[in-house]
Amino acid sequence: MSAPIDIRLSSTRIGENKSGVLVGTLGWTDRDRGDTPTYTVSDDRFEVIGNKLWLKSGNPFDYETTPSVDLTITVTDSTGNAYAEDFTLAIVNANEAPTDIAISGNRVYENKAGANIGRLTATDQDANERFTYSITDSRFELVNNLLKLKDGVSLDFERTPIVHIAVTVTDRAGASYREVLTLNVIDRDEAPTDIGLTGNKVAENKAGAIIGTLSTVDPDKGDTATYTVSDDRFEVVGNQLKLKAGISLDHEAEDSLVLTVTSTDSGGLSYSEKFTLLVQDVNEKPSAPSLDNLTFAANTPGAVVGHLSATDPDTGDTISYRLGNGNFEVVDGVLKLKDGVSLSGTADIDLRIAAVDQDGLATSQVFTLHPLQTNHAPTAIGLTTNTVSENVGGATIGRLTVTDPDVGDRFTFAVDDDRFVVKNGVLSLAPNASLDYEATPTVTIGVTATDQGGLSYSQDLTINVRDVNEAPVVVHPFPDFNFVVGTHYVLDDNYFSNLDIVDDINYYFRDPEGGELSVDDDGTVVSVSGDFDWLTYDPRTDTVSGTPQQDDIGDRLVVRLVVRDPQGLALYEDVAFQVVARGGAAALAVTSVTETSTTGTEHHLFG
Repeated sequence: MSAPIDIRLSSTRIGENKSGVLVGTLGWTDRDRGDTPTYTVSDDRFEVIGNKLWLKSGNPFDYETTPSVDLTITVTDSTGNAYAEDFTLAIVNANEAPTDIAISGNRVYENKAGANIGRLTATDQDANERFTYSITDSRFELVNNLLKLKDGVSLDFERTPIVHIAVTVTDRAGASYREVLTLNVIDRDEAPTDIGLTGNKVAENKAGAIIGTLSTVDPDKGDTATYTVSDDRFEVVGNQLKLKAGISLDHEAEDSLVLTVTSTDSGGLSYSEKFTLLVQDVNEKPSAPSLDNLTFAANTPGAVVGHLSATDPDTGDTISYRLGNGNFEVVDGVLKLKDGVSLSGTADIDLRIAAVDQDGLATSQVFTLHPLQTNHAPTAIGLTTNTVSENVGGATIGRLTVTDPDVGDRFTFAVDDDRFVVKNGVLSLAPNASLDYEATPTVTIGVTATDQGGLSYSQDLTINVRDVNEAPVVVHPFPDFNFVVGTHYVLDDNYFSNLDIVDDINYYFRDPEGGELSVDDDGTVVSVSGDFDWLTYDPRTDTVSGTPQQDDIGDRLVVRLVVRDPQGLALYEDVAFQVVARGGAAALAVTSVTETSTTGTEHHLFG
């Protein structure tokens, strides 16, 4: 294998002041085709990455000190054969900004308008440069590189003894440099220019109050000042502006005032200034309250006593009232008993009332009130119980109650229905009076209550009558019946269907001689007396039938009809059946008995 024979570099120029930049691309010549190169460089400010020659970062060149750089680049093939070649890199000059600004003078007298200060010069590495200057402070200007104050503009030593001004110089290529120059302002003697006051408020009613501390602005540092004021109510002690001893201000009469203060320096130069002082309103107690009336209706809830009034020196202040007795209240300036409160007795009442402003300051006054007792009519009548059972004579119903504004009043009662009486406030039925639910389930009565003063009130009360179960009663008695000799009869359930009774009905036959009738095997009716053997019972149809004969005349049969209500109360009626001759004697009298219970077996005809 043969060694490389040539190295090429695409560029040999580097810009001044640049670093971390590409210099150029490397190439080589080698007789062995397909071989690969590696490159090294003799100057460690450079490096080769791939086939690129780079100036490392942080290694800029200055054309003015190093216009060119010599270095050796070596290429080595894959077998280690090497070839080196020297290169000279040219540093390309670049314009550089100015590096300094100077001024020929830096002193200026205060209060000298348009004063010249000094001429500006600049330092630049590039030879034969020309410069332009600019400033940012509008008080100054440049005339042919001469820095000066503008016409009509001056400086004040006391305000700014030193002025810092930023100046920018720019070369022909546009590169610039900025520097802050320091100018010294030279002091001159001057009069005071301002007066300060730390406070401008004073509380009313405060004699000798201190308003604030005075201070003077004087261009001459360390100068002293004395003060005078235009209002002889004020004085200056030391540097404190204050009211004279024994003198105070009134906000309501004068809420502000203008005061002129004059400051004179040690050289006799003076300055005057006007100050507006604010007189602060201080909360003041309201006056003692007044009441336009002292008598009231003590036993009338919510009764009005009178109108309260009070004044407050503070304009726009609101006044409320505080009372020393919980039975009273003030509503919209009116003193009254609370709603629902009434008082007994006529003893005088000492009531302390305080007028209170919105900040809590108060003035109180004791008023002696004279209670009056007035009678009021009752307003309502009630009944503790309004239900009474029917059929109870003289029954107690309930206690009457009365609503009356007068506490402890007593009442008498009258009732417009003479079935009722009132005794010791209790409503009852009269001793011999009772009510019937079926006739009148409710009764309305008029009750009048009269108080001790003779005032009365009437009201209708409704009494509810409680229904009580009652035994059935006979409305239409069932008549006795005569069997006529030679006539055939059939008795079944339908025979008794015309009974006018609302409850269930049961019935059975009884022998007048006692005991129930029975039936023998052939259906013949058998009785203790032996009567009625002419009757036959057919159980299939539940009927009794037969034809009485001449020898049966006088036989007598009793049917007992029993009625029972759902609560078990009952009545029964015995109906007599008798055999008589045709055109014979009249029927027997009807026998009816009403009882609260019945005994015996109840069934259809025969059991």
